[in-house]
Parts: sequence; C-alpha cells; structure tokens
Amino acid sequence: MPPIIKILIVVLVALLLYSAFMTAMPHIRFSRIKGKMEEAVGAAMADSDEVLARELAEVCLEQKVPLVGDFFYKVRDDQGKLFYYQPETDQEKKQYKDGAFAYFLENIKRTPGQEISISIDYQVETYFPFGVYVLKQRFAHTETSTLSR
Repeated sequence: MPPIIKILIVVLVALLLYSAFMTAMPHIRFSRIKGKMEEAVGAAMADSDEVLARELAEVCLEQKVPLVGDFFYKVRDDQGKLFYYQPETDQEKKQYKDGAFAYFLENIKRTPGQEISISIDYQVETYFPFGVYVLKQRFAHTETSTLSR
C-alpha cells in the first residue's frame, strides 16, 4: 500500500475519533446535569428553591451549559474574529451564575399537592475544525417527584 494512503487512513481515523469525542461530550455533560437535577428533586423537601437553583447554576457552569446569553457559543469580537465565549473573569462567572440561578428559579415548580418539577432546555453547538461544520444539538429534561415527608 502506498505511504500516502496509509497517511490518509491515519488522518481519517484521527478525524473520526475526534468527531466522536466532540459529539459525545454534550451528551455526557447532559447526563451529569440530569443526575444533579435528580439529586435536587430528592433534596427538595429539605432545601429551598433558591438553594436548589444556586447548586444547579454551579453545575451548569462546570459543565459549560449555554443557558445564559452568548456564553459557550462562538461569537465575533470587535475586529470581526470568531472566538469561543466563556466566562473567564470572576465577574463573568458571577454574571453566568446569576443568569442560570434566575433560569432555574423560573423553571422550578412546586405545586400544592407536594409535587416539584425542575426543567431544563438548551441547545449546544459543537464546532468542528476550520469551520467545516457546526453540529447543533437540543437537550431538554424535566425531573418531577412527589415530595414525601
């Protein structure tokens, strides 16, 4: 087999592995968030909505969930260059956490029948090298539980 074919096969395999990893990461992060939502619903009897929302906002920052503004998307700067916008300074992290906190406060519902539900709905954009392709994936989940004493 010619050496160029071997090189092309290696490059193709590396590209496929990279693509599989980039496609799987949002699903892994989403499963972690679902787990934290399940824990939050389980602890809802003891904790207030504010405590639950604050904990979920922290997890969303760790997992890079695009709930607030343009955080965790590619945006153009003043010179027109694309860059991946993520909270870097303490002020930006606080801005993200406050926005996610407000999002979860809005999406935590308690009903008089001692039921609680927490929902999340967001879209992730996965950017492949050289701007070849942008994969958009939508994730939504609602965790519901009846509170028991």
